[in-house]
Amino acid sequence: MIFEFHCDLSYDGSPEGNAKGKPHQPKTYVFGGFFSSSITWGNVEKKWRAINEKHKVPRFHAAHLNGKTHEYEGWDDAKKIAYSKELLSVVHEEGKRMYAVTCGIFADEYRNIISEEGRRKMGSPYLACFNSCVTRVARMMDEPGAGNILPEDKFAVLIDPDEGYLEAVESFYRMKENPTFLHRARLATCAPLKMEECVAMQPADLIAYETFKRLHAQRKRKAEIRYVLKALMKENIVNESYIGAATLRRMKDQIESTPSGDGQLIIFPMN
Repeated sequence: MIFEFHCDLSYDGSPEGNAKGKPHQPKTYVFGGFFSSSITWGNVEKKWRAINEKHKVPRFHAAHLNGKTHEYEGWDDAKKIAYSKELLSVVHEEGKRMYAVTCGIFADEYRNIISEEGRRKMGSPYLACFNSCVTRVARMMDEPGAGNILPEDKFAVLIDPDEGYLEAVESFYRMKENPTFLHRARLATCAPLKMEECVAMQPADLIAYETFKRLHAQRKRKAEIRYVLKALMKENIVNESYIGAATLRRMKDQIESTPSGDGQLIIFPMN
């Protein structure tokens, strides 16, 4: 069986910085999505599409909904909350069959702590998070007693084509072809897929955005988990991690001294 990992990227944009002519470097990146079977994705897509049609929106877009802009312009809080709860119920109905995996990174700390040579090995902040997520999904499938997963099962990665996705697709196939990558037999395919074309991609926007909001808020010491993420943690499975200053300082020497090709060094964050 081929399982599917639908995934997306979320980060802090800066229109103000761009307006001043300065290249914007986001401080926080989160890459993440949901892993499940094609049968489960079919159920989710059918119900999710019906909710979008009911509310007359072309697609779910987490950032737009949070700000009540674009397709959600003119919505009040009551309508916004009702729509969110309906979509959440679709994911909740699948329970532990919807397995979320996310990885975040404080990109400014990554740039400040790790040398240019170390960053060449780990790749861009986006790629560092992507590689970690894919590896954790593959490793999870190889764990004894991993649900109904069989030794011959694989997974496909379906990625929203944000800026930098081509690098991620190339990295996936490098892992698949690397004989030293212990879980490479679990890797099937990796391809871009727009959320407008596949409704089942839209829950990836939800989990990536909500995890980003939580991680980015930690910069202001606001550790409270928003309702949506708290609900997902309760009803489904959320496997989240982030690469912060403590991890980077602890692994700095190892990262910078380990031989590796460009963007091929994968670390497993613990904070």
